[in-house]
Amino acid sequence: MKKEILIFFLFLLSFYIIIIFNDVLHLNDVIFSSPDSRSYKEVSDWIFGLSHIYFSLIYRPFFYPLLLGIRNVITNYGFWLLQAVFFYFSGFLIYKAIVRLCNSKFLAYVAVAILLTNLTLIKLTLHALTEITSLFLISLWIYLFSKNNRNSSHTDFLLVFILALLTVTRPVFSVMLSVYSAIIFAKQIRFNRMSRRTLIIFMLCFLPIIIQLLLMKSVFNRWELSRIGDYTVRAYLISKVYSVDNKLNDDLVSTNRIIEKMDNDRLFSYTIRHLPSIIKIYFRSLINWNMLEGSNFTKDRSMFLYSRVTNYVYFIIHMVAGLYSVIIFRFAKLGNEMKYKYTILYLFFLTILLSSGISFWQGDRLVVTSIPLWVTAYAIIFSKKMKCFVNE
Repeated sequence: MKKEILIFFLFLLSFYIIIIFNDVLHLNDVIFSSPDSRSYKEVSDWIFGLSHIYFSLIYRPFFYPLLLGIRNVITNYGFWLLQAVFFYFSGFLIYKAIVRLCNSKFLAYVAVAILLTNLTLIKLTLHALTEITSLFLISLWIYLFSKNNRNSSHTDFLLVFILALLTVTRPVFSVMLSVYSAIIFAKQIRFNRMSRRTLIIFMLCFLPIIIQLLLMKSVFNRWELSRIGDYTVRAYLISKVYSVDNKLNDDLVSTNRIIEKMDNDRLFSYTIRHLPSIIKIYFRSLINWNMLEGSNFTKDRSMFLYSRVTNYVYFIIHMVAGLYSVIIFRFAKLGNEMKYKYTILYLFFLTILLSSGISFWQGDRLVVTSIPLWVTAYAIIFSKKMKCFVNE
């Protein structure tokens, strides 16, 4: 059986090599080819004293730029190999998690194949962007979550810490950090485990958040994690609505200058007055410009179509699995542990998915990091071994 697993992962590795071979030959032209990657490099260079420019720090939390600094020692090719290892090892972690949760190697193979053949994720290993690091941390979180049980406080705290790292990588994860931290805190109180020592350990889990807050305060005199959320809502969603309503032909650059001048009160008033348009644009962005869009990281037409077709397949899977999960939860006799694990994974997935609707023109980049979450959640639902959860 170990030989079978090795052959499976080697096949996926060969697929990866075929896809990225040509790009690797021109890696130095690729790695910082996007504006976002150059903004991460700007913050990284500032952290390591290579530049005095730090403006992008207001949008880019410190963790990924700090990791990107390794590139100064191991070169661009070394950093690509690091991200490739993150990507490939994420598949291994998901395999182990699904085998543990579902006792099904078949479902684990299917899930890993979906993850490691995703074109955008493969291409992103070549770019200095946060998605691959986020993917690895999410996969590690899922693996530890699959091992976790009600009596494991140490694993609970480690899971909170990983979510804190994710939050200072991409601030959208602050939602899941808040939800899961509240669950763990309530759990400690309920089982009378919240001693002074436990409380100190729990608070230390938020050290990455504290560092980011202090950094923002010292540099920009702001007690906040990042301005990326406010910027994205204004520059994309609200600007798009304003452009459509005023028939400006998608001139978001000019529109954004208008929206930027609005203070929060005016922006809130505008949002309320145009709420139907905002909802309409949001769902169009979520479905058409994110979930069903192809990859922005390939210029090859056939590869773009491959990525778009896979996203349509994913969309069908979401519809079928969503309906099936409702039926399962309504009519099947399931244990609380199984329901809890599925619900947490699915909420985590929804956090990433729904946040993508406020932005667009990114291809499917904003949704691909959710793949480990939904393949694991759906594996639980479709597992024939669900009865093993009934008595837990």
